[in-house]
Amino acid sequence: MTKHDDGGVAFPTAPVRVYDGRMDPDCYSGMSLLDWFAGQALGAFCAHVDRDAKIHELAEWAYKVATAMLAEKRRREGDSNG
Repeated sequence: MTKHDDGGVAFPTAPVRVYDGRMDPDCYSGMSLLDWFAGQALGAFCAHVDRDAKIHELAEWAYKVATAMLAEKRRREGDSNG
């Protein structure tokens, strides 16, 4: 199974040491940027549009918007590096 580009961690924090002095790699891997973008898109949609849609259709739409937002972010990052 290949991992899709989820934009990385939306709100990264510093890793935390566990009791034996080692770093816990999973302690700071919160919500992905893709999930954050999708939640923001869905919230905006629900706040401004009165639409009778099935929930799974709204979730699919929100992730399509989030994926487009990540693609645009990557494009802009590429433009600024050139």
